[in-house]
Amino acid sequence: MNFKKIDKKSLSLAILSGILLIMSFPPFDVEFLAWVAFVPLLVAIHKEESKRVYWLASIFCLTWFLPMHITWYCAIFPVWLALLLSCGLALLYAELLLVDSKMRNWFPNLQVITLPILWTSFDFLRMNLPITKDWWLIILANSQWKDIPILQLMTITGVYGITFFILLVNSAIAYTIINYKNETFKRISRQTIVVGLIFVAIFAFGWLSVPQASKDISIVAIQDNHDNYPDEPGSYAVCEITESATRNQFDVQEELTKKSLQYKPDFIVWSESVFVYLDDAAYMDKIGDLARSMDSYVMANVVDPIGTKKYNTAILFSPEGEVVAKYHKHHITWGEKAGGFVAEQEDGFPVVETKKGKVGLEICYDRHFSDVTRNLAKNDAQLILIPVDDSNYGSYVFPQLHASDAIFRAVENRVSIGLAAITGISLITDPYGRVIGSSGVYTQEIIAGKTFVVAEKTFYTRYGDVFSYLVVVLAFGLVTAFIYSSALGKIKMR
Repeated sequence: MNFKKIDKKSLSLAILSGILLIMSFPPFDVEFLAWVAFVPLLVAIHKEESKRVYWLASIFCLTWFLPMHITWYCAIFPVWLALLLSCGLALLYAELLLVDSKMRNWFPNLQVITLPILWTSFDFLRMNLPITKDWWLIILANSQWKDIPILQLMTITGVYGITFFILLVNSAIAYTIINYKNETFKRISRQTIVVGLIFVAIFAFGWLSVPQASKDISIVAIQDNHDNYPDEPGSYAVCEITESATRNQFDVQEELTKKSLQYKPDFIVWSESVFVYLDDAAYMDKIGDLARSMDSYVMANVVDPIGTKKYNTAILFSPEGEVVAKYHKHHITWGEKAGGFVAEQEDGFPVVETKKGKVGLEICYDRHFSDVTRNLAKNDAQLILIPVDDSNYGSYVFPQLHASDAIFRAVENRVSIGLAAITGISLITDPYGRVIGSSGVYTQEIIAGKTFVVAEKTFYTRYGDVFSYLVVVLAFGLVTAFIYSSALGKIKMR
């Protein structure tokens, strides 16, 4: 492809779309830009030939994908692999935009809806199919993690509903502009009015469904900013637990926990440090004694060795110093697998009754997927406590993107969440996604806040990703119809 053939205005519009999308995400968080970010690109590629569409879409995707991923991908993978993965996925999404442009030519009456259907279904499948679900990538919904009224849509659709409606609004605006002076303007404008009314209804629903916050439960999250293994930062999964590492980690957590007494916490959450074995009676007694002295529930993260297996495990001590809940991590990372950890498949999703409501536990990467929190909520959990390790990324962007997952899980299932990360972001959120307290990044802090619980089970908790599966079915129907129509058109041309 000769880049000289690409109009400078179209090129500028594609780059502008990428920049607007970046600005809508952390750390900038100008979230309203996501609702118009695709408009310049869609205007630029309208009626372009396929090669130009693909190149303009590629420029847009690379402008967005590379800055958003490369800073933390390079901490996980070799630089060459980080670049290859980032660029490869960007070009894959460019291919998706190319397919959408071809479909719009075949189905002009559906041009407002094709991109939302294709993109949302692709995101959902990518995040749920084997192998690709472990390729941690941002989705458009991450841009809205602070938009409380919009977030309430997730109680029905899950997180992918937000992605769908972001693209729907972008498409409606873009094709109203594109068709302003032609015969299809009236039809497109009517569709845009409908989309606008839907957006207003979603916003109103969200705004009206958020009650005034109450302060029934006091939670403290301990962000220790402490690495037990300075020679291999963030690599606890492949390190052997040593007496010195266990002692150092416990000392830091104990000191910060005692300092949190001023907040009179009902629950204290420690980070994902995996610093001691569950069968180490001496340290279990120490944590139990600490819980008694604080008159609080204390959640710690340990290794549970069972036979030849070992599990990344969260345990909850009662104010009486007894272990009242245990949870084995369900979604483990590549590093954990390399270190000999296994994912839990048998113990289910235990929930424990406490004086302050029903509590469930999960661990770090679990919150990136919807199943763990949803299953805990189905088992009546009202408060979720989560230890997290984000220490191995060295990025200020990644912790904010990762923190947004906790907000999504809270709103989808109407649960409060207390989350403690090694280096941040640690946070406390209520069942409506309002952040009660949060930390900085790479700081040692005590995060304290008061939240509440509700007994509500949302549509999403009860029925799961019904909306997303419906979108996938629609995408399959669109693609099938497109292939059939294209083949039929070629036959008629002969």
